[in-house]
Amino acid sequence: MSNSESILRSIPQNTDAERGVISSAMQAPNRVFSEYGWLTAEYFYDPVLGRIFSHIAELHQADKPIDLITVTSWIEDRGDLERVGGAGALTDLFVFVPTASNVGYYIGIMTEKFRRRKIIEECLGLIDRAYDDTGETDTLLDDVEAAMMRLRTDSKRADALLPIGPTVMEALDRMDAAFKSRGRTIGQETGIVHLDRMTGGFREGHLIIIAARPSMGKTAIAMQIAEHIATERRQLIKGETRLMKKGDAVAIFSLEMPAVELMERQICSNSKVNLQRMRDGFMAKGQMDGIARTGIDLSKKSLYIDDTAGLSIQEFRSRARRAVVKYNVRAIVVDYLQLMRSTTKRGQENRQIEISEISGGLKACAKELNLPIIALSQLGREAETRNGPPKLSDLRESGSIEQDADIVIFPWRPKKSSAEKDERQAAEVIIGKQRNGPVGGFAMRFLEDYARFVNVDKEGNEIDLPLYSNDEEKRQ
Repeated sequence: MSNSESILRSIPQNTDAERGVISSAMQAPNRVFSEYGWLTAEYFYDPVLGRIFSHIAELHQADKPIDLITVTSWIEDRGDLERVGGAGALTDLFVFVPTASNVGYYIGIMTEKFRRRKIIEECLGLIDRAYDDTGETDTLLDDVEAAMMRLRTDSKRADALLPIGPTVMEALDRMDAAFKSRGRTIGQETGIVHLDRMTGGFREGHLIIIAARPSMGKTAIAMQIAEHIATERRQLIKGETRLMKKGDAVAIFSLEMPAVELMERQICSNSKVNLQRMRDGFMAKGQMDGIARTGIDLSKKSLYIDDTAGLSIQEFRSRARRAVVKYNVRAIVVDYLQLMRSTTKRGQENRQIEISEISGGLKACAKELNLPIIALSQLGREAETRNGPPKLSDLRESGSIEQDADIVIFPWRPKKSSAEKDERQAAEVIIGKQRNGPVGGFAMRFLEDYARFVNVDKEGNEIDLPLYSNDEEKRQ
C-alpha cells in the first residue's frame, strides 16, 4: 500500500457525529445556529450531509420554521431531494438522535476530525512543495511553521469572522479597565513613567520602533524596557506585600552585539558600575560583590537571547513563533532592524524593498503572535548634521518603517558631545508617531557611565520607580 493510499484510507471522520448534528439542527435549530453559528458545510466529511446542513442553514437564515416537513419541502423545491438520498433519508436523519441535548458533544467530535483533516491537507501541500526544487527552502520552512501556528490559532477560534457584539464588549471591558485604573498602565509597562502615561503601555500586536543615531542609547532604553517587562509587580495592601503580576517572558534578538556583551552592559547598568572600568578590571572588591548579586538577580528573570548575526526576516518569524510556544514569550526586542535581511530576490536586489519587507514582516509577526515587538532602527546621517530633534523623515532607507510602525520613539541627547557632563546627560524621549495616542517629548537623564536612562520630573529631579505597581495604602 502506498503512503497516499494509507492517508486516504485513514482520513479522520465520524459520520455518526455528523448525523447527530443534522438531527439536532432539525429538532432544535435555534440552539444550534445561535450557539454554533460558525459551523458550515466545510466541517462535514460526508458531502451529502454537508449539503443537507447548508439547506437547513439557509432555511434558518430565511427565518422559516424548521422541522422534518419544512426541510424536506425546502430541499425538494430546490431540486436537490434525490441528491441527498430522498425523503426517507431525511426522515432517518431526523430520528437519528432522540434529542438535541448532546449537540455540543457531536460538534466537538466533528470539529476535532475537521482540524485533523486540515492538518493532513496542509502537510500534503507542503510535501508537494518540498518535492518541487524550484522554491527556496527557507521560504518553505517558514511556511511550514506559519501553517502550524495558523492551525494552532484556528483550534482556539473556529471562525475568524464573528458578529461585532463580542468585539464591542471586549472594547467596553478595556475602556472600563482604563477608567478603573485611574492612570495605571493597561498594556505592557515600560518602566519609563512618561512613556507609559502617553501610550498606556505597549499593546499586543503593535510594532514599536525605537530609532536613533549611534550612541544615543537606543539599545540601553530597549534593554531597560525588556527587563522591566520581565520584572514581577508587587502591591502593598494593608501592610502586606502581595504578588500582583509575574514578570512576562521577553525574547531579545541581538543582531549587533554578542549575548555576553549585552549582559555585561546590563549588569553594569543595573549595579551602576562604569562599564569601561569593569572591562579594564579597575573595580573594588565590594563592587564585584554587588555585580555578582545583580547578575544573579538578572539571571532569574525570564529573558531569552538569540544573538545570531544576519538573521533573515523569515528565520526571525520562525524563531519568534517557537519562543512563544516554548517559553510563552509576551514581548520581543529586535536590535536592530537594518541588520536583518530578506531572502527574496527582489529584496536582495533593492535595499529599500528589503527594508520594506523586513518592517512589514515585523508588523505581521506582531499581529500573528499577538504581542508587542520593539524593533530598534538607525536614523540617516541627516539627523546628526541638522540642529534639532530627529523626525520621521530621518528613518533610514525606507518610509515603510514609518508606515508599518504603531509607535515611533526617538531617544535624543542634544548635547551628547558637550564638555559638561550635566549637558551630556540631558536627554529627551520623543514620540514621533503614535497611531492611537498623543505625540510629543519628555525629559529624561542618561547616565553615560552606566548606559542607563532615568526618569525625571519637570524640574529635572530624578523620579524613583515605586517598589510596587500600585501602593494601595498611599492611595487611600
